[in-house]
Amino acid sequence: MRAVIACVASLSVLWLATVARADEIVTLKTREGVTQSFALLVPDRPVASVILFPGGNGKTALHILKPGQMIRKGNFLVRIRYHLQRLGLMVAVVDVPSDQQTGGMITFRHSDEHARDIGIVVDFLKAKAPVPV
Repeated sequence: MRAVIACVASLSVLWLATVARADEIVTLKTREGVTQSFALLVPDRPVASVILFPGGNGKTALHILKPGQMIRKGNFLVRIRYHLQRLGLMVAVVDVPSDQQTGGMITFRHSDEHARDIGIVVDFLKAKAPVPV
């Protein structure tokens, strides 16, 4: 019985260590005068990468986070990011680009500029881990 309790306790500590990791905030220059920020979670051995696009106005409040501070609320995609990481997925939760802070993401997400911004995020993820995006 002690062995079972010790095993469960060890697994709980490992699980909590994964959950307790703060999101790394990455900011990339994408277009002239424009940056694209995203929260990045990297598992020990990524099997694939996913890019999550929060709905609504697309804002994740990355620009106001202090170093080491985690995103704790938001829509469904933002809330499940740690679960996806535990499944072996490298997760990027994209914020709106620096030139779109006032909204209008519905039409912007259909633009060539958005495709270029996200293409740079994809290139970053592929360089970080050679897995499918």
